[in-house]
Amino acid sequence: MIDDPVAQRSLGFLVQVEDPGRAMSLYRAAAEGGDAIAAFNVGMTLGKSPAAVPWLRQAAAAGARGLRRTRGVARHRRGPAWPCG
Repeated sequence: MIDDPVAQRSLGFLVQVEDPGRAMSLYRAAAEGGDAIAAFNVGMTLGKSPAAVPWLRQAAAAGARGLRRTRGVARHRRGPAWPCG
């Protein structure tokens, strides 16, 4: 397994269409390594599941910038992306 969180996230992005399970594993590993964007990706992939909340909070706490607009688009299109509060 790759030890670089940015590389893990990038590889996850490249394989997400053909192998979503591998992509999720890579995103989780990157998020556990401190990558805020990967944490956001995990949370958004989990969708409205309560399991998404810790990942999205991790992304926010790590200072993931530019993701608020994406969240707003997701909320507008599908309703709330995760429980608020």
